[in-house]
Amino acid sequence: MEAMPENIKTSPTIFKRAVKGGWWIFASRIIQQLMAMVRLVVLARILSPEDFGLLGLALLTISV
Repeated sequence: MEAMPENIKTSPTIFKRAVKGGWWIFASRIIQQLMAMVRLVVLARILSPEDFGLLGLALLTISV
């Protein structure tokens, strides 16, 4: 088995980049969830309860 040259040490760098990317994805998901909650609060304030329920059914249908 052939040893890798000394100047090719990518494992720690790749690991650090993967961890950093994972944190960005995590932060992105948290921001998405917060924005969805804000959107629902705003819509709940604007729409009547019947319209908000209809919107909920439409969003559920679209997501399925």
